[in-house]
Amino acid sequence: MQAYDAGRWLLLATLWSLQFLFLRVAVPVFGAAPVAEGRALLGALFLVPWVVFFARQRIAPLRHWKDYLALSLVNNVLPFVCYAYAATSLPAGYLAIINGLVPLSAAVIAAPVLGERLRGTRIAGFLVGIAGVTLIVNLGPVAL
Repeated sequence: MQAYDAGRWLLLATLWSLQFLFLRVAVPVFGAAPVAEGRALLGALFLVPWVVFFARQRIAPLRHWKDYLALSLVNNVLPFVCYAYAATSLPAGYLAIINGLVPLSAAVIAAPVLGERLRGTRIAGFLVGIAGVTLIVNLGPVAL
């Protein structure tokens, strides 16, 4: 890996983790649902032009609209609403840890559904990633 690649990964990780600080600030002001909707809208405003112009992929929402709707509800709307609702009471550090568990959750689901093998190196990578997130964030007590 070259320094340029490492810098790009560091920038991506920084941008990815800043969302939780913004959630903690925005949710009390705007509410959980508008923040979740705003995240999805901003993501679509960036990703749709990128897919069309840079990736040169054709988008056919009218033909597969039911598939797009189901996929977006499960993969975007539900998690964004849950994150925004959790941001009303959880510190940003806990939100980062929950987000850090997403690859592990995807792998656990992909193993039986897609027949994906969970080798030792993948499990070790998940554990190192989770340990890294827990070392970086500031965890404190949360009243239940």
